[in-house]
Amino acid sequence: MKNYLKSFILMMALSFTTTIINAQLVSTYAGSGVNGLTNGVGTAASFYGSWDVAVDDSGNVYVADIFNHVIRKITTSRLVSTYAGTGSPGSNNGPAATASFNSPQGVAVDRNGNVYVADRGNHLIRKITPSGMVSTLAGSGSIGSNDGIGTAASFSRPTGIAVDYDGNVYVADNTNHLIRKITPLGVVSTLAGSGSVGSANGIGTAASFNNPYEVAVDNIGKVYVADTYNYLIRKITPLSVVSTLAGSGNYGSSNGIGTAASFSNVNDLDVNDSGDVFVADYNNNLIRKITAAGVVSTYAGSGNAGALNGDVTVAGFTQPTGIAVDSIGNIYVADQGNGLIRKISKAWPVGLSHHSVLKSDLVVYPNPTQEQFSIQGTFHASVKLGVNVLDMQGRVMQQSTYEAHKGDNIFSLSLSNLPAAHYIIQFTEDGIHTRCSNIVKQ
Repeated sequence: MKNYLKSFILMMALSFTTTIINAQLVSTYAGSGVNGLTNGVGTAASFYGSWDVAVDDSGNVYVADIFNHVIRKITTSRLVSTYAGTGSPGSNNGPAATASFNSPQGVAVDRNGNVYVADRGNHLIRKITPSGMVSTLAGSGSIGSNDGIGTAASFSRPTGIAVDYDGNVYVADNTNHLIRKITPLGVVSTLAGSGSVGSANGIGTAASFNNPYEVAVDNIGKVYVADTYNYLIRKITPLSVVSTLAGSGNYGSSNGIGTAASFSNVNDLDVNDSGDVFVADYNNNLIRKITAAGVVSTYAGSGNAGALNGDVTVAGFTQPTGIAVDSIGNIYVADQGNGLIRKISKAWPVGLSHHSVLKSDLVVYPNPTQEQFSIQGTFHASVKLGVNVLDMQGRVMQQSTYEAHKGDNIFSLSLSNLPAAHYIIQFTEDGIHTRCSNIVKQ
């Protein structure tokens, strides 16, 4: 890490013009790292068991804060609030501020802004509407594996939850060793699993799992399962055909194709629009990636426990339990062992992104600077240009927004409130990260 930073800083200090980079950065999005139930902006907030995350179409992040017995919300400005729950264990429905949960472990959000919760300690699946009303979608509250409608159905310590485009909810019914499905009308059925511990592939109840912890669903209805104690990633088609996407079945951290790869207690996973699956590999302290063809690689993390920010190859996680991919490819991680929510920035190609309306590169000058600097670029359409100043650990230190008009544009920015240091200037066009530059403040 020290050698990497030294080389990067030297490169920036010697550069007096804009350098376009596409490095992916891991940063701390929210959380102080100290257990608590404090609301606030970014690192001023605290969590106690930030177990799972979900992100809506507007970029808001929802957190299953398991030991606080609440659901938290993080806005795009990194403001953390308590979205639902009193902080004491219970199963009360009603307005979010007076409703209660018992060790909520999984969270998902649909395209209409409804939030679904795997309420593990209550053996229930709960729903929170955008207006803040909490209700029980399914579950009797008693341990069981009955199918049925709403409260006639039963679960046993549900831990993971996902929702598809049509509003069907999928549940990792952990100690029943089942994957369940709930329709928008609350009809609960068993999608896959025999109910006995095993790792058999097959159709529906002919297949078996071992304490599945999480589920994800792609845009064509395939369900992916973190089959935790089998050390496998499983796939279920809409016809309930279960297969092994990746994993040898043995504890390990090997990359490779399909069963040549290995995992260690996978806790969560999510899938993007391209069919790539991202995995929170708990005991390996890694974020892994699986392509649709089953090719497994390490996406982020050194493998060493820690909370180090920076480039994905050197960043540290400690027992990550939750993961969510937003609509443009940023990844949010519930870094449970550190009590943090981390963000892995989307990687864009060097130069223009698919979204860019720039006709030329953005030029930052003077560089180095004492205080003021300018940004110059030519746009072929009007756009809202965001300028974020990040430190070397990827933390946002300053944010600005400008209205760029078609043609030549020049903007001025001050670093007067920041100490002398090396910074990354991150540019966004209408909220989408398109490029980075560097600057040195003397």
